[in-house]
Amino acid sequence: MIILFIINFGYELFFDSIILDIVTLLISLVVPFFVSITYLKVVRSERLSFEKDVTQEVRHSGIRYFIGAGLSSIYIILWSILFLIPGYIKQLSYSMTPYIMKDNEEITGNDAIDYSRSMMNGHKKSLFFLFWSYYLIPFIILVVALALTFVPLVTLILEPQGMIEFSANIIYSLGGALLLYLVFFILYIRNITRYNVAVALFYEELKISLSSSDSTSSEWDEQF
Repeated sequence: MIILFIINFGYELFFDSIILDIVTLLISLVVPFFVSITYLKVVRSERLSFEKDVTQEVRHSGIRYFIGAGLSSIYIILWSILFLIPGYIKQLSYSMTPYIMKDNEEITGNDAIDYSRSMMNGHKKSLFFLFWSYYLIPFIILVVALALTFVPLVTLILEPQGMIEFSANIIYSLGGALLLYLVFFILYIRNITRYNVAVALFYEELKISLSSSDSTSSEWDEQF
């Protein structure tokens, strides 16, 4: 009992809701960077190890990655305030930032974002179609599942007199929705790995293609 009291007291003392929110924010910002870097190593056939890929990366570049992730997230949010489409375009534009920071250990987060914008100039459409080639079918399945979940409930609210007849329909509808949620989850888990590998390969091909080209573009020339 004393041990449980100490654990509970320590949890409430050091891990209140604000601290947990901050920790969650930090993790949500940095983890995608490490995921991207890991898949980049996979496509380069580099040997993976926990000590090298996590411990050393956090020690040498953790703060730098956090700044890069934080800046890109802030910029995307600010653009999304204007409208969702500009925010999504900027997300495509900044998508190469983790790989750039991995390949250039001295580059700052803001410079990596600018370099990513330069790399993705004229190539955002390719990444857009690459994304939806993996997630279009899961997205459609999710939309249908949500419809099967909420449409019967709305119908029940609007037509309460059909309660007896509706009870069987809602069971079938929710059963179909649960099945579609399961299919969506399986496809999402299956495709998320393949998509991350595809993006890492996209970066490798784009880097080779740009290194063999002498063409330059203006900083503000945002072609899709």
